Amino acid sequence: MNQPVVPLLLTLVLACGLRAQLTAESPVVEPIVTAPDSAAIAGPALEPEVYPLTHCLITGAPLGSMGEVVQLDLHGLSVQLCCAHCDEEAREREDLFRKTITKALLKRDGPDYPLRDCLACGQPLPRKPLPLVQGSTLLLVDTEACAARLAAEGGAWAQTVRAAQAAARGAASSNH
Repeated sequence: MNQPVVPLLLTLVLACGLRAQLTAESPVVEPIVTAPDSAAIAGPALEPEVYPLTHCLITGAPLGSMGEVVQLDLHGLSVQLCCAHCDEEAREREDLFRKTITKALLKRDGPDYPLRDCLACGQPLPRKPLPLVQGSTLLLVDTEACAARLAAEGGAWAQTVRAAQAAARGAASSNH
């Protein structure tokens, strides 16, 4: 009866020793950055998002020239159209809107992007970070995995960037 207990005890002792050795040699893993609570973002008041285009991508007409501008959400991307007739075609051409709006935001906001670290992983942004758009806010990230994570977590990250932009504008205006 004592014989089966000995191998079991030996196995447990070896397993505990191996676990202690692995733990001692394991690299320290930094905690993953967690999504901000949009209500907890402090600092300067956030300005409304500014849509980066002035013309409808479907008709080429200036926004507002055919009545009230139509607002559309295409999987987290804010889109503005000249009229309701463009809605269906815009949904069919989401890739065109995503590429064009991302390019416009990179041109407008990229040079003065207020953050130096990736929002998802906390690592310094590479020389050529990946762009991601939430609403009409540009987010720059380190990797495709970081982009997927932020896209899945929703718009609170956009508020973090907008708060940093407002703080940077406030600091710039107080230096003058």
